[in-house]
Amino acid sequence: MRNLILILVMILSLPFFGFAAENSEVEKNYQAALLENKKYAAQMAELESLQKAEKKIAYQYADGKDELRKTLDEYYQVMEALKTEKDDKLPGELQGKFMALRRAVRKELLHSDEYIRIEQKSLILCLKMNLRANQIASDSTDPRVIKYKEFLSEYIDNSFKQLAHKMPKDDCEGSDEFRAAMHVAKLYKKDPLKYKWQMVHCNAGLLNKVHILAASDPAVKKAEQTREVVSAQNMIYMASLNEKHLDLYRNAELADMAVLSKDQNATQNAYEQRKILREAYEKDSEYIRLLNDLQNALNDYQKKVDEFVAGSDAPAAMEYRKFSAFMKD
Repeated sequence: MRNLILILVMILSLPFFGFAAENSEVEKNYQAALLENKKYAAQMAELESLQKAEKKIAYQYADGKDELRKTLDEYYQVMEALKTEKDDKLPGELQGKFMALRRAVRKELLHSDEYIRIEQKSLILCLKMNLRANQIASDSTDPRVIKYKEFLSEYIDNSFKQLAHKMPKDDCEGSDEFRAAMHVAKLYKKDPLKYKWQMVHCNAGLLNKVHILAASDPAVKKAEQTREVVSAQNMIYMASLNEKHLDLYRNAELADMAVLSKDQNATQNAYEQRKILREAYEKDSEYIRLLNDLQNALNDYQKKVDEFVAGSDAPAAMEYRKFSAFMKD
């Protein structure tokens, strides 16, 4: 989750939404520390160049399309406001407006092969930057880096807590995260297909608590670092395959966007288009190798977490053991 947020922030070239002004300063200081690394600074310069090129491609595609051009103008205006204004002064509507505009713009631009190519190049670069940032930050003693890591961890943990607080909960003893996980777990056992995604969503808070607890163990930390590297390698290769299969990728992305309409046919079509794209991936031997490496890395990480949790008396560990035992029962 933490890595995903960092990647999205770099792709959108935006500060984290909803942070207080003082935390925005923490982020700026962290970025300044990262930019002292020459390789990271070179990657950032390359990303900025790609973003300028992407904007140019967008307006070229919008030539003669008045409505799209107006939407692009508004999109970049809102983006600039989000980048330059103090976060605590931003109304929530502006953030929602930006995401709505981004969906509208991307829905049109996905018809441009040139746009897809540069979008995937930006994604690949962001993944590489995220790996380098993790390497820089992992053992850094720079107070700017340490403060940022503490702040980011606290922010994400509070987000999970707020989410769990709002969720339906089981009538049992324990934390909100545990009770939310148990509530959906009981529903999932009755109808796994119907509650598959709710299961992923509702036990995320409990899993986050356990992973934070286990991260203090050197074996878990090493397995997590391996998982991050292999996961990024997998995503980078998938992005390169998307460039190779432009039409299949476009169809899958547009079909996913149509699901927002809550049309059952749209949902089925999105599933079919993703399946076609996945089958194209699976014809590539390197993709299969990386996928196997990723599965092994995920399994090893989870094994190390489970081993740590089995010997811990921390409340989060005990709740996780209860949850796991219920799921296996």
